[in-house]
Amino acid sequence: MNIRKVIVFSSLISANIVIWYEILGTKFMLGLFLAIAYLILSPGKSKRSKGGRL
Repeated sequence: MNIRKVIVFSSLISANIVIWYEILGTKFMLGLFLAIAYLILSPGKSKRSKGGRL
């Protein structure tokens, strides 16, 4: 179930990114990309640290 949710969520995000790119342009997309990258990398680091402790 989690894998399906991730696939659907990522596909919706990618579709929205294309739409917002058409509307707002590159400067907004660069900021949005950096924000998404930060949000993705932050939980990834915490999960890795928990796995290391176990």
